[in-house]
Amino acid sequence: MEIVEAGFWIPFLLAASAIYSGVSQAQAAKASGKAAQDAANYNADLAMKRAESEADQATTKAKQATRQARQITGQQIASIGSRGGLEAGGDIMQVQTESSKMAENALNQMYIGDLARTSGINTARSAKFQGDMEETKAKWTERAGYVSAVTGGLTGWYAGKDMMKDPT
Repeated sequence: MEIVEAGFWIPFLLAASAIYSGVSQAQAAKASGKAAQDAANYNADLAMKRAESEADQATTKAKQATRQARQITGQQIASIGSRGGLEAGGDIMQVQTESSKMAENALNQMYIGDLARTSGINTARSAKFQGDMEETKAKWTERAGYVSAVTGGLTGWYAGKDMMKDPT
């Protein structure tokens, strides 16, 4: 009689063990998905901050180049004027050419800033997409864990019941 009483608990223990295992798997998958999403968000934010910093640096360089070009152009025109140079003269043409080159350099800096910003946005989007994919995989693994808990619990229950049947 005592063996039967001890055997009474076998289906419960097998079912509980399978349920615990499935639920643990589901919770681990959920935590993994959250960690992946958090890491992706962090990487995306970092990429955006880096891109904004690079873009701001390029903008600052462009503003400095523009300001310097204006100063140099103004100084050169004043120098030509003080020497009695004419606007139609070659000195002015050289000043205009140099001024155009400086303006082009400033535009190039702005372009570099735009490229940095675009690159940062793309990197951030890619990181977020990867995080979303990892989170989706984790959700499906979590669901599979809960299904495993239910089916494992039922299987354990009925396997335990079969163990207790008298073979004769």
